[in-house]
Amino acid sequence: MRPPSGVCVCVRARACVLVLHKVLSQPIN
Repeated sequence: MRPPSGVCVCVRARACVLVLHKVLSQPIN
């Protein structure tokens, strides 16, 4: 059984935000 598409989008968005936050928090050299 697949979860509703809304849940997938929410999880994917959360993961994307976490990755972006990690990248932005690090100084870019």
